[in-house]
Amino acid sequence: MNEDGPPIHDSASEELLMQYIEATKMLADPEIKKAVRKLQGKDSALEAKLESLADEKVGAMRAVAKTILEEENTTDSKDVRIFIDGCFDLIHSGHYNAIRQAKNMCDFLVVGVCSDEDLIRTKGPSVLNCKERAEILRHCKFADEVVAGTPYTPTFEVLKSVNCTFYAHGDDPCIDAEGVDITLKFKEKNAYKVFKRTEGVSTTDITGKLLALANFT
Repeated sequence: MNEDGPPIHDSASEELLMQYIEATKMLADPEIKKAVRKLQGKDSALEAKLESLADEKVGAMRAVAKTILEEENTTDSKDVRIFIDGCFDLIHSGHYNAIRQAKNMCDFLVVGVCSDEDLIRTKGPSVLNCKERAEILRHCKFADEVVAGTPYTPTFEVLKSVNCTFYAHGDDPCIDAEGVDITLKFKEKNAYKVFKRTEGVSTTDITGKLLALANFT
């Protein structure tokens, strides 16, 4: 018995699967393979009977396999799809590490790149525009899909539009322009994944260094 949940097939199905295993072993047996070769073209009646028995077994096994796959597709075996978003301006190792960690939690990762309009309204202008930021991310091997122009504040509507069931973010505070924790609504619906934030690197720090270099004499 599987302690993590009910079995996906009944005893009859399991018996057929065992027959398949035995049939596979028989077909691999050198004596049987030799006898089948000698029979071919010599005894058409017996050859037809063997083919009929084989077809019957294959048909029954195919039906069991189809049932198992259908049941698997209606359970937790469905692909886990996660949505992660951000400004991703002057992309750095912290961004890549966040995307990498999110990818390790799922089968398919969608990366949203915040629109220029939302960033200007909530945080201020970015160095690179949305198209440029998205194009850089499309070359990241951890991102299965990149969507440009997503809103600054993620919603369930956004998740639905990209066919994702989870939103992922780092373990640092995630606050929207109104001062509300963005993650709360996703946590309430069990639609939230969290990863470790990379310390010691940020776009703000990089921008500060660039400004310092510009003023260097």
